[in-house]
Amino acid sequence: MKATSEEIANAYQALAREFHPNTPRTGDRAKFAKINAAYEALSDPATRKEFDRLFENATPEHRAPGFSGPSFFTSMQQEGRLRLAVLCVLYDHRRHNALRPSLTFRELEGLLTLSSDQLNFSLWFLKQRGLAVVDDKSSVQITVDGMEYLEQASPDPAEVLPLIRAAD
Repeated sequence: MKATSEEIANAYQALAREFHPNTPRTGDRAKFAKINAAYEALSDPATRKEFDRLFENATPEHRAPGFSGPSFFTSMQQEGRLRLAVLCVLYDHRRHNALRPSLTFRELEGLLTLSSDQLNFSLWFLKQRGLAVVDDKSSVQITVDGMEYLEQASPDPAEVLPLIRAAD
């Protein structure tokens, strides 16, 4: 998003030289095709503008260390409710779909008002605690421990329902 046209062209040239199929040791036809496609998209002003629009709010994978300040405490309080909402959806789905008890990430995302990052963080926690598992098809399902945890937690519907999309 912050690269100039010249920087994009320079990066393209360096990568194209390295991965050109005729380059000994580093030549790679598939990577070369991807590099060409990326350059074609980023060198076209209209396509670049659309690319920038789509990724303007993307967060870098590697942020500089820091502390988010007061917003940390607000989000930390919200995390428990987010996890409860995920467990509620997984529990309800399991109860009604004994033959297909798991949901894909996309299905879960469609049932919840959480962002992808929030859902990923919640699922990470639930998996670490053994309250949810991911099967061999990358679908998520609640565990027996997750069901018992949810029953004991007895979540307040007023706090959890706003995080779950209403059924059509």
